[in-house]
Amino acid sequence: QPRPAHVVSPQMFFGGGPKGEPVELEIKTFNGLKTAKGTAGAPLMKSMGSAGLIYGCKEGQCGSCEVKLDGRVVRTCVAKLPKKAAVKVDITQNKLLLSRKTSNFQ
Repeated sequence: QPRPAHVVSPQMFFGGGPKGEPVELEIKTFNGLKTAKGTAGAPLMKSMGSAGLIYGCKEGQCGSCEVKLDGRVVRTCVAKLPKKAAVKVDITQNKLLLSRKTSNFQ
């Protein structure tokens, strides 16, 4: 059954736009810059690939996957890529990764 015109789809509300538009990701990691490609409305976690993040609950509760997306703190397990041509992601401020980097445990 079709949705009324005034009801916003989850992709439009959370993802910033319809799926399909390409998004270029510039990811700042502890080992330098990495680039990746994604699609607007797609899960950020999947678009980032192997950037060195640790995923815990996958529900946005624990914070182990927190990054800065264009300066805003987001949890990649629940965030979607916005409808923009390019975004900057910084994982170097992730508290869990920072504590592991500065601890003597290896």
